[in-house]
Amino acid sequence: MGVEANLISLEGDIDVPDELMKYLDILLMGYHEGVMPKDFRSTLQLFGKNMASKYFISLREEMREKNTQAMINAIKKYKIDIITHPGAKVDIDTQKLAKAAKERGTSLEINSSHGYMTVEYVKIAKKEGCKFVINSDAHTPFRVGDFERGIEIAKEAGLTEEDIINAKR
Repeated sequence: MGVEANLISLEGDIDVPDELMKYLDILLMGYHEGVMPKDFRSTLQLFGKNMASKYFISLREEMREKNTQAMINAIKKYKIDIITHPGAKVDIDTQKLAKAAKERGTSLEINSSHGYMTVEYVKIAKKEGCKFVINSDAHTPFRVGDFERGIEIAKEAGLTEEDIINAKR
């Protein structure tokens, strides 16, 4: 049994209660807009500033650092197996996240639906020794198992079966 949790604070909190963690076989985590932040500060600092950074260039680098650190905080705080669509909803520093993910045994998702991670992101993360998972992220039944785009990204980035945890050997 597993769940895709939401990042809800800069401190790396997620929206899965601690008492449910013992029932999970796999824990995925990503940044999603429209979720309930942990508190008012998180509403402003994580969600509000990310929205504003789309319009104000001066906030972009600050939020890139904060987004990256929030994800790193989450994988240090919880046993997260997979970071979903890193870089899709908010900008991150792929190298820093990949380094921390490798240290914690957390894989990064190559999402066939969103097209993130990009080939460039995958190459950067691979250099850090990170593992990957390819996911269809199907939002409709007819897209379940559609890994084509993710496989193309993986091939173009030079990944091997050993780099992808859900590749058939």
